[in-house]
Amino acid sequence: MTDKYALLTSELQAHVQHLRGVSDVLGEALSAAEGAGMPPDAFGVLFTAVPGDLGAMVEQAVDAVRDAVDSVSTSTDNMIDTVAEYDEVERGNAETFAS
Repeated sequence: MTDKYALLTSELQAHVQHLRGVSDVLGEALSAAEGAGMPPDAFGVLFTAVPGDLGAMVEQAVDAVRDAVDSVSTSTDNMIDTVAEYDEVERGNAETFAS
């Protein structure tokens, strides 16, 4: 097998670890966003409508972070499955050549 077609599952495993780290950071951001709140008087008496007006935008931002968490989680799961499949194929190929 030539170098350009070599597959190193250890590199894929490293990518899985990186994705898990990204997922952790996004999960922390989501927890913080979901726990954040704004009191009605955050902008003073003259601007009491501002927190309510920002609520829809904040909810959209929380939804976007939630979608990012789901997306990275799906990518991580898919990468784990890919590594397992590659390992299985490589073991099968090695057994074929060993016999």
